[in-house]
Amino acid sequence: MGVDYYCCSSCQESRYEEYVDSCTGCGKRLCTNCLVNDDVNSRFAHHYGTKYDSNNAELVAELVSYGMEIDENGKIIGYNEGDIIDDSAIDPKYCPYCQDKEIDSDAVLKYLLEKYNLTLKKVWKEMKKLKK
Repeated sequence: MGVDYYCCSSCQESRYEEYVDSCTGCGKRLCTNCLVNDDVNSRFAHHYGTKYDSNNAELVAELVSYGMEIDENGKIIGYNEGDIIDDSAIDPKYCPYCQDKEIDSDAVLKYLLEKYNLTLKKVWKEMKKLKK
């Protein structure tokens, strides 16, 4: 059994898999050291996931779409109220990108290229000419 490492989009450090997960808002991979609003006092990424709430119809519908079964009361089988949903990723309220605490350089570059109708190749050639 091996150990998987993942790179954090924010600090660029590689960490054990249990310390890195993806944000459900923007998809960035983040380690627990780079999250904002640490209100659960935990070092483990799965604690930043979604808590099961049977009254949250949107959440229940999403879980059903993933193949989870519901009982006769409309509750997901196998989960109690407040349980952390495994592999639920990081809530956007903890993400430095979603909370505008960190800038996504790749998204900015893509936006500027599209806005000014440029390509990376065109910009790179121009930059190389400036160096000469």
